[in-house]
Amino acid sequence: MTVQTAVHRPAPARLVAPLFPSLPDLAITDELTSAIQDGAWIVFNLSGGKDSGAAIFAVNLYLDLLGHPRERRMAIHADLGRAEWASTTHTIQRIVAAGGTPLTVVRRAAGDLVDRWIQRFESGKRRYEALETYHLIGPWSSASLRFCQSEMKAAVIGPAVARMLPGEHIISVLGLRRDESHNRAAIPIVRPDYRHAKAGNRQGTTMSLWNPLVDWTAADVFRAHDLLGIPLHEAYTDWGSSRLSCRYCIFASLQDLQASSAAPANGDVYRELVGIEARSTFPFQPTRWLADVAPYLLSPSHRAVTRPRTVLRVGALTISGRTLSKIRLGEQGYAGAIDQLVSLGLPRPATHEDPAQWLWRLEHDRLLLRHRQAGLYA
Repeated sequence: MTVQTAVHRPAPARLVAPLFPSLPDLAITDELTSAIQDGAWIVFNLSGGKDSGAAIFAVNLYLDLLGHPRERRMAIHADLGRAEWASTTHTIQRIVAAGGTPLTVVRRAAGDLVDRWIQRFESGKRRYEALETYHLIGPWSSASLRFCQSEMKAAVIGPAVARMLPGEHIISVLGLRRDESHNRAAIPIVRPDYRHAKAGNRQGTTMSLWNPLVDWTAADVFRAHDLLGIPLHEAYTDWGSSRLSCRYCIFASLQDLQASSAAPANGDVYRELVGIEARSTFPFQPTRWLADVAPYLLSPSHRAVTRPRTVLRVGALTISGRTLSKIRLGEQGYAGAIDQLVSLGLPRPATHEDPAQWLWRLEHDRLLLRHRQAGLYA
């Protein structure tokens, strides 16, 4: 049984291959190995999914081979509340129990992820009504604004670990893989993490992020679960999901959304999220309404649809009826409403031009286009 390392470049470690030849190497560097041998704390970040489960089992094997003390290992999970599958915490408890690793569960103090979506929309709506912003902000996180990960997980886990282990070298183990997406294709094996332990901080705490499964495939991960007896979440075993995330994830495929909807325990949260769609008029995903995924789960009130209506658009952006009304009627705030349209590229009204006449001219010149909008869920 050997560990392959190189002096000047990262090299994989042959950890479990002697016992399980069909499993690939774990990725590691010489510096990381030295830190582990020096007694660094190992913190496993667990989501309940297949990748973090495989990571804790495979890495624990390696740590045991190195003689790393088990009392300097812990697992941590950020509970997202209603957004989380009800069985996720139990699955994580089964995973850590198998390896005897203590578990800490942390939560965002200001509410769970569903609360955060609601708070985001209500805050944006107040700013929009006060003409403090030109665009009504939707509730949902997105590919460019992943607060479901940054605020709800990293910003909760990082400070908690730093408080628990002051003055220590902390290595956080993640289950990220390069073949998961284009954005993850270049993730490093290890990198320093200064977000919650600034360089030269008074306690002397240092933090690193380790991605030991960067070169594994999904097939490798499932094989590890079979060979090592790692518990799998019901999302995979009972409902056929390809990945585990929230009950309903903004990145989920249609197949995974439908798989989640098939689980009876997810019905109440499904209806709550559809209600947020209806109130905000923003779809859960940019090209998909969650309400269309499993309409059979909706009550008659949710399935009610308003009549189609004609709206005015600048390009693909719909102008709110309230903005147009302020301009047409010259109500308080109409100047700000005009500025809002000008910011979208429309020409300003001519000197002394009546605002209502200006809107008519924009339509006449086809700068404002009429669009027939389908009915919305009531």
